[in-house]
Amino acid sequence: MIKPTQAIAKTNVRYLILVMIFIVTVFNYVDRATLSIAAPSMRTDLGFDAMTMGIAFSAFGWAYTSMQLPGGIILDRYGSRVVLGMSLIIWSVFTFLQGYVDLFSSAFLALFVLRFMMGVAEAPAFPANNRLTVMWFPRHERGLATAVFQSAQYFALAAFTPLMVWLVSTWGWQHVFWVTGGAGILIGFLWFRMVQEPRKDKRANQAELDYIEAGGGLPTIGDVKTPFSWKRMKAIGGNRMMAGIYLGQFCLTSITWFF
Repeated sequence: MIKPTQAIAKTNVRYLILVMIFIVTVFNYVDRATLSIAAPSMRTDLGFDAMTMGIAFSAFGWAYTSMQLPGGIILDRYGSRVVLGMSLIIWSVFTFLQGYVDLFSSAFLALFVLRFMMGVAEAPAFPANNRLTVMWFPRHERGLATAVFQSAQYFALAAFTPLMVWLVSTWGWQHVFWVTGGAGILIGFLWFRMVQEPRKDKRANQAELDYIEAGGGLPTIGDVKTPFSWKRMKAIGGNRMMAGIYLGQFCLTSITWFF
């Protein structure tokens, strides 16, 4: 008697990818917050006044803003796995080096440059998160996936602020940068070991890829390199819905960053 062929159960590698995105996003925000935690002690040790610290804080924002469009172009060219992994390692190195700014003849200039370069390196992070989510998740699961990695920014501050304050009070402000930067570098290597794009991931079987694609996911989005187009950029920039999103994001960011 011939038994009917059983359907092959799909793998769930996409949830492992989501866990890695969450962890990377946590350290994205932990590294951003290091200067806020270390600032009072740094002002005392380095003799910075409030205006000097304000300028140092602004360096990240200027770089992060200016690199959004170039970061998107780089993502289209090299893919989310490579770009986000390299970004994580690079911004973690710049975070680590901030623990040594007191060794420079101009500690302020060193801090400003390192914060600026950190902003450059972090710029592709959230576009890469979104791109990976579109590649790995069907539409009906994408809301949950997005909510998970978006919550990482708030989890990071809630969970790691006490640790960073303890590091400053116990060991000194330098250790905040050394510990978080060093951890980020190690996670960067873990990222390259654990994360692949769907079609290149040998752990994901065809049933999972078919499930993603049937649900509106785009597992092949990285297969074709889309050339940059100013016409397409103009269409996005002039879209009324996108203009509303830009305005809303500006207001949200002003609140979360300023306060």
